[in-house]
Formats: sequence, structure tokens, C-alpha cells
Amino acid sequence: MRQVVQLYARTVWLLIAHPGRLTAAHLAGQQIRFVLPMRLYLAASFLFFMLVKVLLLGHGGQGVGSVLQISNARSGSEQVQQKLKEANANGSIGIEIGNAIGQTETVRTGRQIRLKCESGAVCEAFKKVGAMDLTQLKELVAKTVSNFVARAPYLVFCLLPFYALLLKLVYWRRAMAYADHFVHSLHLHAFWFLTFLLLAVLPLRVGLAVVVWRTLYDFLSLQRVYGGRWLLTLLRGAAMTALYLITLLLGLLLLFVGEFIFAAM
Repeated sequence: MRQVVQLYARTVWLLIAHPGRLTAAHLAGQQIRFVLPMRLYLAASFLFFMLVKVLLLGHGGQGVGSVLQISNARSGSEQVQQKLKEANANGSIGIEIGNAIGQTETVRTGRQIRLKCESGAVCEAFKKVGAMDLTQLKELVAKTVSNFVARAPYLVFCLLPFYALLLKLVYWRRAMAYADHFVHSLHLHAFWFLTFLLLAVLPLRVGLAVVVWRTLYDFLSLQRVYGGRWLLTLLRGAAMTALYLITLLLGLLLLFVGEFIFAAM
């Protein structure tokens, strides 16, 4: 047990304090001295998503329910209609609601946004949401967030090969196998999870230093593993980060919307 703790401590320290050195050591055949990349990633992601689950779903789901505290317990459709009337009075937008709340109501202003609900599973789900009271809506959101947190790790795991592919594309001239880029992808993701954990437990001043180190880390790691000119490293790193973040956020959004619809069905 003591040897395992020392092994993880040595690996985590090298990962956090020396960008790219853990990947370089692995590629140099020194795997036995450190935790294997997949095990390190799984441990870091497990701790991170456990923390997210505690923060969002702790205390019997009150973390989610607290964002839905509304003093007036009117039904969902009544709240929607009231918001529409307020918007109409302010001259902001107009919305035509069809089958979503079981009737047709048109609020006319200078600019109209028409939302029509036709037959289908998605339509039926939104019909159910429109007919829910506040308690049911809170339960729906809590269930959606719970399912989202449970499935988000799988989404991030599926994106590991995608990030490795990005590394392969931007460094296509390097004589490196795809598996080598995948190892680097595992190490980078493990570092990201660990830094998020540190931000959650460290004081604000120390957390700001972690944010700065997190910003610089990716570029330093790329330079250490792949070499090349610093300007090209910065451009490659910025392009990969932007594309990966867009893909990740889009995937998380689609996952959340999908979980919301399935929970309402």
C-alpha cells in the first residue's frame, strides 16, 4: 500500500510540476517508474466527477433544488403565459405557442418568434414539461442533472481519441505513432482534472496561481514532448484548444438537452 501511494505521489508530482516530462518518460520506456497513463486518467477523472456529483447533488439533491426556489407555486404553463404577457407589455418579443401547452396563444409585437410543436416524442416531452407544477419541475431538473453527471465522464472519455487525433494532425511530420499522442492526451486530461480539484479546495490567491499555471501548462507540455519553434507551438496549441473546447461544450450541451428530454418522456 505504501509503495502504491509513493508511486502515485511521484507520478502526480511529475505530471503537475514538470509539463510533458511524464509523457516523455513514458515514450522513453520508463513506464515502470510511474502510474500507467490510463490508470492515472481514470483515477483523476473519478475524483473530479465525484466532487462534481457532491457539489451538484449533495444533501439529497438540495444543490440542484436551490436554483429553483420560486415563491409562487403556479403551474408551468401559467408561468410561461405570465412571462409572455410581461414580454408583450415591454415590447420585447412575441411567441406563438401551439400544442406545447394544449392551446394556441399568440402575443403580437413588432417581432415574432414562432415556436410550433408537432407530433413526436420530443413534442410529447415538452408537452409534459409545460403541464408540470413546480415540484415536478424541480424533480425533473434534479433527475436531468443526476443523469448528466453520471454520463459526462463517458463523453469526456470518448473525446480522448479525438484530442489525440488533433495532436497527430498538427504534428503530422513527427515520426510518432498515434498511440504516443494518445498517451499525451491521457496525461493532459489527467492534469486538467487534477487542477480543477485543486481549484475547488485551495484558497483564492493560490487558486489564481493554479489558473495561470493551467494556462501555460499545455504549451509547455507540447514544447517538451514535440519540440519545434515556440511560435508554432503557441499557434498549434491555441488552435487545438479552441477546436477541442468547442467540441466539448457542444457535446455537453447535446448531452444535457438529451437527458432533459428523456427524463421528461
